Amino acid sequence: MNRAVYEDRPPGSVVPTSAAEASRAMAGDTSLSENYAFAGMYHVFDQHVDEAVPRVRFANDDRHRLACCSLDGSISLCQLVPAPPTVLRVLRGHTRGVSDFAWSLSNDILVSTSLDATMRIWASEDGRCIREIPDPDSAELLCCTFQPVNNNLTVVRLQDTHSPRAGGLGQEGYLRESEYKEGQPGGA
Repeated sequence: MNRAVYEDRPPGSVVPTSAAEASRAMAGDTSLSENYAFAGMYHVFDQHVDEAVPRVRFANDDRHRLACCSLDGSISLCQLVPAPPTVLRVLRGHTRGVSDFAWSLSNDILVSTSLDATMRIWASEDGRCIREIPDPDSAELLCCTFQPVNNNLTVVRLQDTHSPRAGGLGQEGYLRESEYKEGQPGGA
């Protein structure tokens, strides 16, 4: 492609490939999506066909490991290289949809939050659940993350899911940060 022509395109614009040009010549100019080829794309979410996948995350500093959670209550850990990508394991244990998950700094631990009012801590190497932590008020847990400096966990939940206000504009929330060390309960 002519470099001068490419530089005149606005940032983020889609550039047709030579394969797309050949395809358009054979099939005619039918639609924009048919004019672009996406090479190297794989679908690794086959095991989550009936429910939504609310979160997809790469492991920290590892572009070859990917995980996704699903509202079917499971988390899939995938290996992207060597091709083709494979599902290494599916973490099961939540009784309702998994709303979020996060990798620890070293990628050996995953934490997940669920609409079943539990947080689970998983060993990514073998998929075992290290700990299940129920919410003290049985509130749906919405999201979680590891603090990047000290590996503390942060979890967000709804204050009162039985209130008519839950899900509305005046919704109250709760933020909790806990220190996680394997084998030792912690909390704040």
